[in-house]
Amino acid sequence: MDVSDAGVAQQRGYELVGVEDVIARLRISRRRDRRDGDKPGDLPVQLPVKYEMIVNLKTANAFGLSPPPSLLGRADEVID
Repeated sequence: MDVSDAGVAQQRGYELVGVEDVIARLRISRRRDRRDGDKPGDLPVQLPVKYEMIVNLKTANAFGLSPPPSLLGRADEVID
């Protein structure tokens, strides 16, 4: 169950595709960098590739909130 389905009014997050594979490759790469003498502060920061916004109207209405149409238009998913 997604947290949006569980009653969160708005959620921002990112999609993790093939999480286990990506994490395993990242760990191996970081270990190799550390083994080669690189300092942790010199390693690059990796950011999410895709961000998404989900609005749950049922929960928003329960809190007495009415999300503006401009927000709903930008949302990747709107749950009624």
